[in-house]
Amino acid sequence: NLERVCLLGCGFSTGYGAAINNAKVTPGSTCAVFGLGGVGLSAVMGCKAAGASRIIGIDINSEKFAKAKALGATDCLNPRDLHKPIQEVIIELTKGGVDFALDCAGGSETMDGKV
Repeated sequence: NLERVCLLGCGFSTGYGAAINNAKVTPGSTCAVFGLGGVGLSAVMGCKAAGASRIIGIDINSEKFAKAKALGATDCLNPRDLHKPIQEVIIELTKGGVDFALDCAGGSETMDGKV
C-alpha cells in the first residue's frame, strides 16, 4: 500500500545510499551503524551489499537487534547495557576501530560515540 511503499523513497534510499554512495563501504571492511530504525536498517543492508565483513548495529532499544541481525548485522550493542563508553567497546571488539561509522540516529551522544 502507499503508506508503506513511501518508505522506500526516503528511509531506504537514505540509509542504503549512505553506505553505498556516500561512505563507499568496501569489501572486507568493518562498519558501525548507530540507530537501527528504518534508515539504520537500510544502512546495515547497504553495508552487507558492499561486502563489509563486520557490521555492528548500535541502538538503545535491544528489541531491534533481531531484525538488524536478520538483515546483516554481525553484532549488536545497546550503549545503556555497557559499563564503558560505546567507542571503547567498539575499539576492543574490532581491535582498533571501524572503517566506517554511519549515524542514523542523529543525537549528540551518537556523534560523540563515533568521533
